[in-house]
Amino acid sequence: MVAADVIFMPRLEPLVMLGENWLVGEIVLVLCALLPALILARLTETDRQPVLRTCFHALGWGGYMLLVLPACVLAWEGRDYVDSLRNASEARWVMALAIGLPSLLIGWAAAHEFALVGRGTPIPYDPPKRVVTSGPYASIANPMQLTSALVMAALAILTGSNAAWSLPMTFLIFDGVFASWYNRAHIALAMPDDWTRYREAVRDWRFRYRPYIARTATLHFPDSGRDSRALAWLMRRAADGLEIDVAPARPTTRRQRITYVSSDPDLDAVGIAAFGRALEHLGGIPAFVGWILRLPGANQLAEFVTFLVPLRRLNTRLALWSRP
Repeated sequence: MVAADVIFMPRLEPLVMLGENWLVGEIVLVLCALLPALILARLTETDRQPVLRTCFHALGWGGYMLLVLPACVLAWEGRDYVDSLRNASEARWVMALAIGLPSLLIGWAAAHEFALVGRGTPIPYDPPKRVVTSGPYASIANPMQLTSALVMAALAILTGSNAAWSLPMTFLIFDGVFASWYNRAHIALAMPDDWTRYREAVRDWRFRYRPYIARTATLHFPDSGRDSRALAWLMRRAADGLEIDVAPARPTTRRQRITYVSSDPDLDAVGIAAFGRALEHLGGIPAFVGWILRLPGANQLAEFVTFLVPLRRLNTRLALWSRP
């Protein structure tokens, strides 16, 4: 297909007018569109790497939602998307970011939970293999639909376009009908018991103040001093469905890390991810922080920061010891 494209594109004039550097564009599209699509197709066919498959889908839907749809609506109004962003006031930027950025993070956390726990993606032809009740789904049944609508609303605020408000409204109507039908037609029939218990506790469009905890878990961490004991005391009294095991710190040169052990092995985690899982038992803003701490990239960054803190303390002590 690439060879056919290269051969016949120059022969389509005047239907297609090519620029001097059209071959550069051809190479970019093959590398950035065709090759990722082929990789995604193979991974989906063999049911491998659900997190990577979800990343592909998130990039596709994110580009469609943040670029294609608003650009088309603004073009219909006779406006340019880039100029609209450039001319937006500071107040519009602040309001749009306050709504859109947390929404994007929650949506990405929900998609990541689909891949990590459900071993599937948000796309109907590649669905999760089980009912996902953890992460954002412990607080609301349709986090991705709600956050997508909020992001579109944030774009309408940012661009000051009346027509752009049709995007979140149309999306809410379509997705409310389609998602409800799809869940009843597929997930509810495939996993009726888990689905019934979950939907009796968690509803669409409404956040739960306290999370829905379908499985018990234990948080293990070494007793390294007053801070760890205070954390254990707080978690015991505030977290739902979470046991605390504070073990005496062992004299060792290796880092002793906290671990989260659940009755569902797919939820087990170590280090910062374990702390994030524990925060999810609190609900609200702590749960939101926990979702972000477990995201790819954010989790590795947090692990790196916590690794540097003991090194800094060690360097400070060595500097004090080396003074005359």
